[in-house]
Amino acid sequence: MKEEKKPDVITIIPAEVGYLFLCPYFDGEGTYVDEHPIIAWRIVDSYAGVEAQPVTPDWGVNDGIHVQSHYVQYPDGRVISAGDREWISREAWLKDMEEKAAKETAIKKAEVA
Repeated sequence: MKEEKKPDVITIIPAEVGYLFLCPYFDGEGTYVDEHPIIAWRIVDSYAGVEAQPVTPDWGVNDGIHVQSHYVQYPDGRVISAGDREWISREAWLKDMEEKAAKETAIKKAEVA
């Protein structure tokens, strides 16, 4: 199996207070959100060009950020996914994530039936 190359780090800059890295989890009964404060931004040169990736105090979370889609909550409450979507509030984002999880669960149940 070919190992995925991590992007090259250009620099790291401190983050302003109030940014959160959000990780949604779905267990079939509810949605849970792990949140981690963003303490810095890692500026990297990746296959997609130069981008800013969040850095949290949790190194396990940081190690996976380059391969997973991620969500950042701004201090004003907006939530943005890895560059392609924006929600006006955390509540709107969570509602969308729950609807997406419900659809995926229904599809999986239909495939089993």
